Amino acid sequence: MILTSDQEAAWDGFFRRNQSGLAYKDRKYLPLAFPQLAEDGHVLVEYGCGHGCSILPIVEKNPTTRCVGCDLSHEALRIFATRPGYHEHQSRIRLLHRDAAQGSALSAELEESPSLALMTFFLSAVPPQHQRACLDGAWEALRPGGWLLFRDHGLYDKCMLRSSKRLHGDDDVHVRADGTLATY
Repeated sequence: MILTSDQEAAWDGFFRRNQSGLAYKDRKYLPLAFPQLAEDGHVLVEYGCGHGCSILPIVEKNPTTRCVGCDLSHEALRIFATRPGYHEHQSRIRLLHRDAAQGSALSAELEESPSLALMTFFLSAVPPQHQRACLDGAWEALRPGGWLLFRDHGLYDKCMLRSSKRLHGDDDVHVRADGTLATY
């Protein structure tokens, strides 16, 4: 495991405290930001899928799209699997407990090369020294002509300015009060 067990425990704790799913609302806006997500028939892998707030709205709108959601947190995946939308679309969703920072190790486990890879507020939760491996692994997993889609926090955005605890004096790496990592 590249990401520390401390991070896995921190994310498990985060999702345990936020079981209702209200911490992150369903991201129904994603097809507006990424028109590829509005097209049906894709194979999508989402890195850091959490409790499904990105995948579920996508499969609800696209009846032949298949998705693989991977997350470091067992608790996030457990909550995902209990959501009503999951049961309705379970035949088109596969959940994997994986450390996406391992890069190509994840791509070897995919049944087929995805046409889309999604990273929504994922890279900021990965230590900077492992972000390249995440991107390389996602890129390697994509079929030719596939799309790597990401949305994340930015340097000096509101989330960063509210954060106060920096890791090892690095202005761009923060540890939130709940122990989860945020990089900008």
